Amino acid sequence: MISIIMSTKKVIIRRDQLDRLIRMKDKRDIIKVLTGIRRSGKSTILSQFSDHLLSSGVPAENVVSINFESMAYSKIRCAADLYEFLEKKISSKGTTYFLLDEIQHVKEWEKAVNSLRIDHDADICITGSNSSILSSSLTRDLTGRFFEIPVYPMTLREFMELNETDDAHAALNDYSRRGGLPVINSSYTDEDAGNMLSGIYSSILFNDIIGMNDIRDPALLENMVRFLLDNIGNNVTAASISKYTGKDPNMVSRYLKAVTNSYLFYKAESYDLKGRKLLKTQAKYYCTDIGIRNVIAGEQYLDKGRVMENTVFMELLRTGYKVRTGRYDDLEIDFTATKDGKRTYIQVTYTIEEEHNLKRELRPFKGPKDHYRRILVTGDLTGRSSQDGIEVISLGDFLLNGI
Repeated sequence: MISIIMSTKKVIIRRDQLDRLIRMKDKRDIIKVLTGIRRSGKSTILSQFSDHLLSSGVPAENVVSINFESMAYSKIRCAADLYEFLEKKISSKGTTYFLLDEIQHVKEWEKAVNSLRIDHDADICITGSNSSILSSSLTRDLTGRFFEIPVYPMTLREFMELNETDDAHAALNDYSRRGGLPVINSSYTDEDAGNMLSGIYSSILFNDIIGMNDIRDPALLENMVRFLLDNIGNNVTAASISKYTGKDPNMVSRYLKAVTNSYLFYKAESYDLKGRKLLKTQAKYYCTDIGIRNVIAGEQYLDKGRVMENTVFMELLRTGYKVRTGRYDDLEIDFTATKDGKRTYIQVTYTIEEEHNLKRELRPFKGPKDHYRRILVTGDLTGRSSQDGIEVISLGDFLLNGI
């Protein structure tokens, strides 16, 4: 992995996402869509892709970069305005590369982008901090013609590179406290990092949730978000939140959707392994960045095992697994992770030093009557071992080397 320096700010190359953009270069019939939580690095990846284009010989006038959160483009707010503006940027000398950042601020943008794709020699990349950009209108207008590239907070390895450390143990402690948003690095004090994370949370709340949805009760929204932050790792239903807030379950369900659309949380559905069906009323919600969770809810209100569970869930998503929680009769398995048609059962625990903890964590693995891998991720070991035929992996090893 390569690092570059911009002014006094260290920037890492997000190799996975950048390589995907490079592989999709000049597939002009496909719109490339970077999605993810605010400040996860989407704009930086677009900038790095722009650098790649220029270094590979694309003329500067053929690379058009626009951030729709800038006041410079505040008058572009509908499809007709957008198409007229972009059409004027078309180069007469080969493909024009459009890098359109936070495009969800333009109403019906997908119509303009689709027309641009049809009418001109244009290669288009867009970003958005709200999954509304992958709404039914996009999938209808661009069916089979868009390629989503999720952008999550940094991996532990990227966190270590950003902070220029080889001390994996110390880095993991900081990573579990501060999270993985690339805007936060070791040059910030805990107080400054906390203030920045609090500001990012406010931007998500007001710009990506309230600003993008018909939210008429902001107080309910904030109470609901805090409830989710306090209940990471617990099964949550609209009814349980309704009971907590005293609000209508239908409104709660709508607000839950708005919250996940902002990428502040990801939902893990519950799957009945014995009956082979989804349990539609139950789900768990995990915060995309544990640093935001710790600042808003307070580290003292969540045990380290829940922080670990959140971290493992996000790493599984990041590495391409479809993740659900598993249930077999009265036994609950933290995660069933599926990739390339293969399933893995995963339990997460902070410690197995005490015998009763180990037995409790191993017990759910006895439910499913199959031969899929069973892995216990723990916070108090290093490396890998086995226990009663179960693979035991330390959290650090899992984050650095996978499963």
